Amino acid sequence: MIATGSEVGIAVDAAKKLEEAGYPSAVVSMPITELFDEQTQEYKDKVLGKGLRVSVEAATTLGW
Repeated sequence: MIATGSEVGIAVDAAKKLEEAGYPSAVVSMPITELFDEQTQEYKDKVLGKGLRVSVEAATTLGW
């Protein structure tokens, strides 16, 4: 799960519940998406992994 701000706590809670249910998960805090976009593809792949990616955003789709 990728979260950009206040949603990080929600994502962490969700990840814990998923783990308890037997679903491996991870949370990436990405407060400045533009800075992440400037990184190499190798770095992005290492941080985000190869699994399903879900963004957690409160009340906006801005940036996604």
